[in-house]
Amino acid sequence: MELLELLAKQKQCTYISDLKFLQKSQLHFPYLKSVDLSTYPEREWKEAAWYLLHRRCRRGEQARRLLIG
Repeated sequence: MELLELLAKQKQCTYISDLKFLQKSQLHFPYLKSVDLSTYPEREWKEAAWYLLHRRCRRGEQARRLLIG
């Protein structure tokens, strides 16, 4: 399962694109603290931060921190 699929599932979204309809306050994913950075490729972390938060990140760790909120 890709990272964006996991995030959609966690927010009970039927489709990944449904994540874009969440309120800004709902775009925090604190449970990612328990997900090891190496579980997903760095590219997926950065893509998720761009897709959800419109933030470009140089590193996966930076993207993960942003997604955690």
